Amino acid sequence: MAQTQADAGSVTVISAGGKSLVSGLYWQTLSKPQKVMQEAREIGKRDGMDIVAIRRLPTIIQAGFVRKQAGVQKGMFSLASIVADLLLRKEGQSTLDPLIAAFAVGDGRFAIVAFKDGGVVPDSDVVFGTLAQAQEAVRALYALLSSKGKEVAVYAPAELEFGGDASVTLETLASVAGRSHKLKPLRFGLSRREWVLVAVAVVALIALAVALQVYRQHERERQERLERLRQAELARVRHDSGQIVLPAALVHPWTTSPSVPAMISHCEDAARSVPLYVSAWEFKGLNCTPAAFEAAYSRLPRATVLDFRAAAAIAFPGAAVSIQADANQATVRILSKAPAGGDDEMLDIGFRVDSLVSHLQKQLIPIIVAPKAAPTQSAPGHEPNAPQDWVAATFEITSDWPAHSIFKGFDARGVRLLEQSTTITERKLSYTMKGEIYGK
Repeated sequence: MAQTQADAGSVTVISAGGKSLVSGLYWQTLSKPQKVMQEAREIGKRDGMDIVAIRRLPTIIQAGFVRKQAGVQKGMFSLASIVADLLLRKEGQSTLDPLIAAFAVGDGRFAIVAFKDGGVVPDSDVVFGTLAQAQEAVRALYALLSSKGKEVAVYAPAELEFGGDASVTLETLASVAGRSHKLKPLRFGLSRREWVLVAVAVVALIALAVALQVYRQHERERQERLERLRQAELARVRHDSGQIVLPAALVHPWTTSPSVPAMISHCEDAARSVPLYVSAWEFKGLNCTPAAFEAAYSRLPRATVLDFRAAAAIAFPGAAVSIQADANQATVRILSKAPAGGDDEMLDIGFRVDSLVSHLQKQLIPIIVAPKAAPTQSAPGHEPNAPQDWVAATFEITSDWPAHSIFKGFDARGVRLLEQSTTITERKLSYTMKGEIYGK
């Protein structure tokens, strides 16, 4: 092991384990975590320093400075940085406990460095020329660091006669010296890493600009598509209802749904279009909604699935045919859109519920009514989850009487039939009607 005094007794380059360790750096705490090298260059330029070692901890960032004229070169290692990473740790984590580390350099010299709150104690990163000077420095540092009652960890060779752990030597430090402990030149301009970061930032900005342009184009196309759908729906509602419907009315679910008379007519037309038999499969029921109706059939003896599919293709061109798992039941779904009912005037929801319930009670027909939660989807062209100015309730009616008889004479404004089911059991018809009541 050899050592050379490089600058008026302050900076010393120590050879150990084939590496050059530097003691005597000018340590400064940095205050700009996001601009570490920029701040280091500012300090270096101010104080005439051109080589630096950086220490980064969660609680503190320090820079150790030195002049190139002191015989120090990039690629050498900061002794203090190595000591901190090796000894200021507990269970793999950095600690802020006070610490003093001393190492025999040779020729009666000793390298000493001390830490407090994770940072290098000012003017403690020094090589002392005599044993007496080193002993006095260790005692002074210990008195300083233990003044608040904290336990001070001490690593020192036996010849200092101070106690502590003597197992850590300069060779130990050299063996763990790594890239993060290296001294690097302070380039007064952008460093290679910073140029890389600048290039990455420029590429990222270009990519962001392109992505933003693509997003804006897609968003513009989406808005145009939604507007076309909204205008088409508005035209349909105006045509079907014969009303002068305002665009804002499309948020009302009853505006685009058929009126009760229109829904009844729609479902009656569907029932009239359905044959009672499709190749020895017997009609059993009809489910009708504003957008489609579905006819159910049951297989008679010797009838086959292939026969049903072939006959259904003729009776219901383009319809979707479904065969149930037991192969004895089948359904045919036909798309058929009922006309829109338009925008009804809103009255008190309680009044409308009571009116419908009372109408059914006069006919001794049971009805189940329940409040409906607010919708989670909006009409085309409108933002989702927009505040609504109405409330709704659902209802369900089961009866042996068809819908046109049940609703005869009833003012169905603010009421929409959304589903009608007809079931044939032992040649007897039964009806189930589901819908919604709207008000404020």
